[in-house]
Formats: sequence, structure tokens, C-alpha cells
Amino acid sequence: MTAGSGCSGKPTATSRSEPVSDPTDTEVVAYHEAAHVVAAHRLGIGVETVTLRPGLTLFAEVLDDDATAVAIYVAGVCAERIAWPDAPATFDHTDKVKAEDRAFSLTHDLDAMAALIDETTVRVTDLLVAEWRSVESIAFALLTARPERLDADDIRRIIKPCQLRRGGNTFRLPRRAARDPRSVELGSYRDGGAGSRNGDAASTPVAVAV
Repeated sequence: MTAGSGCSGKPTATSRSEPVSDPTDTEVVAYHEAAHVVAAHRLGIGVETVTLRPGLTLFAEVLDDDATAVAIYVAGVCAERIAWPDAPATFDHTDKVKAEDRAFSLTHDLDAMAALIDETTVRVTDLLVAEWRSVESIAFALLTARPERLDADDIRRIIKPCQLRRGGNTFRLPRRAARDPRSVELGSYRDGGAGSRNGDAASTPVAVAV
């Protein structure tokens, strides 16, 4: 779940090598929130605090850009599917409503909205796979921190050593759906899935935060 401003905690930045195969609800929440944090960081959005119970990510600024907001809101369910591909994963209701609202603002059409969310989900999944070490480290820090929260300094300290890529990388966010939204497999989004690789969405490059 995502929101807007917060608190502190001082964990160590140790990471487990693989997500557990049979996760507890708390572990699922940890990876879900970690993905919101990493996606926001890579898109240049500051995170003020992230908490485990309740699972909540508070941003340091308003998410003014609709495409950026959609990418951050879908990140949680993307991480769940990466970590536990055989387990059921559905959008957190709050994230789903926010993603739909922002995607509809860009497309003004329900089918195009679903296609845009599918395409964004695919790209965010690729982003999180590339940044999985950071996702694991944030999740593990959340699980071991007392109290179960991280502030902006904690997050910067954990993510910076984990980043593997530097320089001119860009992450391209789709801002509208394929010309024919029906060419995109919409079922994956509507069923709470991880998106489709069909369709050719237009996109705008967004500089990677380092």
C-alpha cells in the first residue's frame, strides 16, 4: 500500500539470498512495500518512510506525474509475482484503485486503461528483476527492524550499495496504450496478473535516479 509522509528506524542492511518459498503474510507485505520503495527511488521519487505493520509507504512528495504514479502503484504486486510465481497475487485494493485512476487520466478509456496498466506492469517487473538485490535488502531490513519501519536515511543507506547500474540508463514509462487496446491481452491485469508483453505502447524516457 502506498501513501504520503512519516517516521524512523535504524536497521542493518542485510539481505536474504532468496525469498522464502512458503511466505508468511508479513514477508509478503515486506517484499510488496520494498518494491514500492525501489520503484519510487528509481523514478526519482523520495520515500519518507515505509512501515511493515501496517504495510505503508509514505512519499516525500506528491506524485504529480500519472505515468510515474501508475508504475509505483503496480510495483507491489509485481514483486509478489517475482518472489512467489506459483502463489496467488492480486493488487492491494488501494493500489489498484489508485493505478486505475491515474491510468484512466492518461487514456480516458477503460480498455486503454487496462492495456496501459498491463504494459506498465511488464516494464516495472523488468525493472524490479534488475533491482532485485535492492528489493530483497529493503524487505529484509523491514522484517528485522525494531520498530518495523525505515526512514529516508535508512533507505538511502540500504539501496545505494545495492545499485549495480550507473550512468545513462533510462526506464521508459508508457503514457498511452497500444493504438488498438484490444491487441493487448487484458486478462492478466483484470485477473490481478503480472501484465502482458503484447502491444506496442508509446512511452516517454524517464531518467533513472542514482
